[in-house]
Parts: sequence; C-alpha cells; structure tokens
Amino acid sequence: MKTLLHTPFSLQLLVRRSLSGPATRTLILSSMLCAVAVQVKAQTAENYLCIPDQSTGFRFDTTSNTWQTAQFNVKNSKYLLSKKAAKWQWKEFSKTSSTECSGDFNEYGFLRCDHMERIIVNRDSLRFQIIYPIGYVVSKSVKDQNQDNPSIEIGRCSAL
Repeated sequence: MKTLLHTPFSLQLLVRRSLSGPATRTLILSSMLCAVAVQVKAQTAENYLCIPDQSTGFRFDTTSNTWQTAQFNVKNSKYLLSKKAAKWQWKEFSKTSSTECSGDFNEYGFLRCDHMERIIVNRDSLRFQIIYPIGYVVSKSVKDQNQDNPSIEIGRCSAL
C-alpha cells in the first residue's frame, strides 16, 4: 500500500514546506556566505600552513640489493608557503633554506615550485603534493648509501 509520502509530488511538497521557513532560509544563506568567505580568504591569503598526510615511494634495501616500496614518516613535517617581495616561497619548518616558486597561482589555482623536488599547491582545493624524483637513477655510490629515496608526499594547507 502506497502512502502519501511515497509519491514524488508529496515528497517535493514536504521538502518545500520544510525549507520555506525564514529560519531555514537564514541558515542556508549564512552557510553559503561562510563558504564564500572561506574561499575568498584562501584565494587572497599570502601565507599557508601545509601539513602532509602521507608519503610513499621507494627505498634501496642494502640486504637484498633491490629497491623496495616504502612508507615514509611525515608525522612531524610542516611547511610554510608564503609570499615575500611578490614571490612565493616554500619552506620546511625544520630547515633554514626555502624554495622559490616561479610565478603566481594560475587561473586553475595551481602554483608550482621546483628545486630538487617538484612542489604543486592548489589554492582552491588547499592540497599539495611534493614529488622527489631523485634516487633511483643516480650513480651506484649514492644508491648504496641510501641517501635519496624517490617519493611522493601529499597533504593539505590552511590559509593563515
């Protein structure tokens, strides 16, 4: 047996009536304005705190003399993306040096910084990734020392 609420028209009418009150409209409008304000802040910020979620890659295993997949600990890693003298800079909190980025965020919200690694930040999604390609293709002497491990790190940023 079909009840009144199971008909599409009755359901639409119920939803319309429940969302038509002034308190509900105010709540929806307030939520939309907050979302816009957060997005505008992210798009105009000149400082971002970026914290990685995880990192994966390859590590040379000296016992088996082969490259193995690896998970890297990023628990205490933090980065600062900041604009100084009209140029963006990427800096790891524990390091004194920084990587200068080329240009500004593009029309799609991306900023790229290149040095020994490629850093890509998206201002719209507030996500970043760091690609460190060095390690696998270097000379045997560096490989045996296990100093460089190719990896990709992903994480999220917050506008400051």
